[in-house]
Amino acid sequence: MKPTTGKTEEVLNKLLRINNDRVDYYQKASKKTDELNLKTALKNMAVESEKNVSALAREITKSGNEPVESGLTSRSTFYHLRMKIKSLFTGSGSQAILDSCAPGENTIQTAYQAAISSNDLTMQARQLVRNQQAALKALYDILITVKHTPVLVPIIF
Repeated sequence: MKPTTGKTEEVLNKLLRINNDRVDYYQKASKKTDELNLKTALKNMAVESEKNVSALAREITKSGNEPVESGLTSRSTFYHLRMKIKSLFTGSGSQAILDSCAPGENTIQTAYQAAISSNDLTMQARQLVRNQQAALKALYDILITVKHTPVLVPIIF
């Protein structure tokens, strides 16, 4: 079944918005920790979503449409507010930052899977979305390993 005109762009714009939210979240989260390995992992996640935004925008533009304006979605704004309130009670340490990533990552994986499963993407757009989903999952898996990786401190003799 061939996707209808505009449906591909609608799906890609949704993913673009989600990636914009993700960039904002991980940039802010990286500023809340002094742990170098965690800070680096969080920054890498933001950079990956910036790449996704660019690639999605190019794909949308190819069809003669305009990508959505950047900016946070109302859902993201609510999520950030909820996380600020939560940090008042649980703290804002590295563990709290890592724990706060899971809901957003579950949401983005669900959104990507829904896009892939729909009949609304062209073959080229579907491959782009699959590649992005795999890269996002791989980076999140790396972030999770940061949680279990001890920070190595050099010993000076």
